Amino acid sequence: MVSYSLKIKIRTSGENITSLQRNLIKDLVRRKLVGVETISDSENEIVLQTLVSYPELRLKTL
Repeated sequence: MVSYSLKIKIRTSGENITSLQRNLIKDLVRRKLVGVETISDSENEIVLQTLVSYPELRLKTL
């Protein structure tokens, strides 16, 4: 079985991520990206990572 991990880095250039932007990103991840969690959070970068592989998310057919 092939396993992999995907990291998504959201960075700003020059300015910090505002608290409104940070909350919107985290809410979007929570609602729309199944199996993705925030693993790092700093003033100008948020790093997301998949915690499960996509084959583990497949539904069994009836």
